[in-house]
Amino acid sequence: MSPKLPRLTSKQLIKVLRKNGWEHARTTGSHIIMSNPETKRIVSVPQHNRVMSIGTLNRILKDAGIDRSQL
Repeated sequence: MSPKLPRLTSKQLIKVLRKNGWEHARTTGSHIIMSNPETKRIVSVPQHNRVMSIGTLNRILKDAGIDRSQL
């Protein structure tokens, strides 16, 4: 059984992304665009000062190629 996904804010998620090689590319409105120079991937992280919904968090992690165990 996979571990339960923790509830994260955008700040916490950005920390996880940076640990995994992601860099801040730009800010567009209330979203932070992160890019990975190795994989050439881009993800958008909403910055709304609240806990992210599970679906949004799952999609960002999947797009970033990050496993739940790395949180």
